[in-house]
Amino acid sequence: MVFTGMPDSAASRPIVYVSRAMAPIIPVESPVTGHFTVSGMAKSKIVRVVKIQLKAGEAGPATVGKDLGPVGINLMDFCRRYNAATEAQRGFVVPAEITVYEDRSFDVVTKMPTTASLLRRVAGLDSGSPRPGHQSVATISREQLREVARTKLPDLNTTDLDQAEKIIAGTARSMGLKIKD
Repeated sequence: MVFTGMPDSAASRPIVYVSRAMAPIIPVESPVTGHFTVSGMAKSKIVRVVKIQLKAGEAGPATVGKDLGPVGINLMDFCRRYNAATEAQRGFVVPAEITVYEDRSFDVVTKMPTTASLLRRVAGLDSGSPRPGHQSVATISREQLREVARTKLPDLNTTDLDQAEKIIAGTARSMGLKIKD
């Protein structure tokens, strides 16, 4: 059973709840933001919210243990949920927001891949420039920049595609990418 709701603040993104009665863990995509939510709908109060960036589909207890171990959640359960939610986005770095409850249950919300990983994929690079502003590593077209902006639009603090394009262009410049018109 899936419930969606809007928080009190209109600036916040919608909340998607999934009941614990579901046997397999199935990622649920929010119809408004496109974020994936895997939830246990805990009845306890929120103890902590942890934000983490991991390679999609490659989470393991060794990679998340340092960050999530002190929180007290089941690391294997988190890895299984995160990997299921991000399997289709392999090759990207995908941020996740983990809400930890008093009874050690947790919810996982995945976001869109990071802007840097989207730009690296478009430019065909492994990393950005070691000296941005002095040494450029690649050139991307305005159309490629617009496509990345379209992809990241749900996570940005604007709804205007032209403004989103300017935000993404700033990230591209800071990585040592040139934009051709």
